Amino acid sequence: MSQKYLLKVTITPVQEFISEARKTRDLWVGSYLLSMVSYRALEPFINAPGCEIIYPAYQSLPVYKNTHGSSVTSGQLQTATTPNQFLVIVPEDDIDSLIKDSQGKCFKYWQKINNKVKRIIEIEDDFLKLWDNQIQDHWQYMWVAIPITDDDLNKNYTAKAQRIQKLLEERKLTRTFSQWQGSNAIKCTQCGHREVMGPEDIVANRRFWEKYRSRKPNYIRKGDRLCAVCLIKRFVQADDFGVSGLIIPRFESTLDIAVKPFRKFVKDKCSKINIDDIEAEFFYADELDRIIKEEKASDKKEKADKVKQMLKQIKNRYKVTPSRYYAILFTDGDNIGKWLTGAISADKTAFTKDTHKEYSQQIAQLAVTIADDFNELGADVIYSGGDDLLAMAGVDNVLQLALKVRKRFNTLPVTTSAGIVIAHASEPLNLVLTEGRRALESAKQLFYDRKDAFYINLILSSGIRVLAGYHWTIAYNNAQVSIIDDVILKLARWLKQDKGLSPQFIYDVLKRLDCYYEYRDRGKKFASELFIDETIRLFKRHWQDESSLPGDYKDLIELLAEMGKENPVKRFDIQENLAGILRITALLTREACSL
Repeated sequence: MSQKYLLKVTITPVQEFISEARKTRDLWVGSYLLSMVSYRALEPFINAPGCEIIYPAYQSLPVYKNTHGSSVTSGQLQTATTPNQFLVIVPEDDIDSLIKDSQGKCFKYWQKINNKVKRIIEIEDDFLKLWDNQIQDHWQYMWVAIPITDDDLNKNYTAKAQRIQKLLEERKLTRTFSQWQGSNAIKCTQCGHREVMGPEDIVANRRFWEKYRSRKPNYIRKGDRLCAVCLIKRFVQADDFGVSGLIIPRFESTLDIAVKPFRKFVKDKCSKINIDDIEAEFFYADELDRIIKEEKASDKKEKADKVKQMLKQIKNRYKVTPSRYYAILFTDGDNIGKWLTGAISADKTAFTKDTHKEYSQQIAQLAVTIADDFNELGADVIYSGGDDLLAMAGVDNVLQLALKVRKRFNTLPVTTSAGIVIAHASEPLNLVLTEGRRALESAKQLFYDRKDAFYINLILSSGIRVLAGYHWTIAYNNAQVSIIDDVILKLARWLKQDKGLSPQFIYDVLKRLDCYYEYRDRGKKFASELFIDETIRLFKRHWQDESSLPGDYKDLIELLAEMGKENPVKRFDIQENLAGILRITALLTREACSL
């Protein structure tokens, strides 16, 4: 009987490559490129008759279905779903040739895209050496393998799966690369760590990029100075990915994301208005005033004036205005790695190869289902791998989208954590992405007792950060109630309701919050009964139509009090967290068209 090997491969970098973005298109391209490079590396094992792929469930991947003639939606095809690592059982006689072929496919695919972009942008000969150096060592193909027998597969699979995972983690601690001496050139404005193309002299380099921007104004923004990798992300076209029928989603700026809920609201309420033909910048009064004042073209001035009148009418009739805030959502399965290696189990069943493949299938199906959910609700899914997600949305529905992900995760024996960053469209995208990842880390670290939490980082236009989060649910009246549905969104809807709760309620509660806390030797103590009594009084005072006072408002106030109580497992300031929840609710009320 021939020997077999259990092989695990990973393609890096991941977060670094995806998050190096100044435009929303860069973000999508980075994620999709990583997904396709990983898929090309997987292809030789798909086509080899002696191999058995355990993870991922490749037949459920939209790109595989598309290649093999199965039906997929455009939204599924546009979503990056191929994970950057895979686990395969490989015959000993084929392992060397298959690894070599896999590496070759991966790098050949990247080189083909590189060559196409290089021709498009007409890179000058003086900079070819720098360009090629940045390209050739960009992707790291790492692999580990251990021998495995049929007896191992039947009786000792859990130990083997955990062993190879540990080996891969150890392998990631080292990297091989060709040494580059570097130069005196300034760094790329997008990634911040590779040298920019062009002359090393700063003044000459600025002139080089100003000239280049005049030739490619649709791709190069004012102030852009890019390296080879970031230029590829900026200039790659849909056809270059090698995916039949692929169309790059249209979202050119964070302002486009921010204005999406307003566009939908106007479509639903005023179907006669063709709002899709209006550029994002036209939705804001200050931009319209600038266009009317500065533009020489009379047709653009006329359009700006018409849009201004339309916005005024919508504001007067529906009391809504377009927001300049948007959201990025990160989600990640808690302890998903342990579940996928048999370290934890819901029903204590034996973890076998077939069990592992079944788990892979569940995750692959979850990735597609979540992507479909988000596409239907108008969100832009950047990556959906089943166990993790990156998406962009307007402030109106980001919390509902986070809840949808958690609900989908209920089909698995693991919980999920979410990091949400809400930011003004003027904030640099790469900074917002960094803050979003930190929010996800906070959701896992601050609620370490059982994770299963969300954390929100609100970046106000002034630059001030508002941070807050909690477990998805809280025990109340012998049941688990949703913090998002039964506290944040319920309160926000009352605040938006006509003749409902005055926005001053939030600020009056915040002004009094210090009064309910006192410092003791072991931290803050919360006077919950005093908080409840005073907040009920404020609620009644600020409800604008006493005859329509909601019957469950006391329940909401008691939930707020429960969130404000001290707890030894809470790794955060409970007072600041409660204040953050209230401030975030106030912003959602102000910025959202509907909730």
